[in-house]
Amino acid sequence: MGSGRAAVVEALRGLLPAVRGITVRDHIMDGEFVASRFVLETPFGPVEVFDRFRVVNGELAEIRPYFDPRAITSVGA
Repeated sequence: MGSGRAAVVEALRGLLPAVRGITVRDHIMDGEFVASRFVLETPFGPVEVFDRFRVVNGELAEIRPYFDPRAITSVGA
C-alpha cells in the first residue's frame, strides 16, 4: 500500500464492499495517537482488527492496521 489520501481511499474502496457490519470494541487515545479495536463482519466471517492512527493538526497523518488475514485468505483453501 502506498501513502497519502489517495492510497487510503483506494484501500477503503477495496475493503468496504465486503464489510457487512462493524462492532467497535474500544478506543484508546494518547496525545496524537488513537488505537481502535473492532470486528468487521464479512462474507468470510468475523475479522478482528486493531488500527493505530496518528492525528496531527486535526488531520489523519498515519494508519497502521493489524489483523489476521486467515479468515479471508483461507476461503476455498
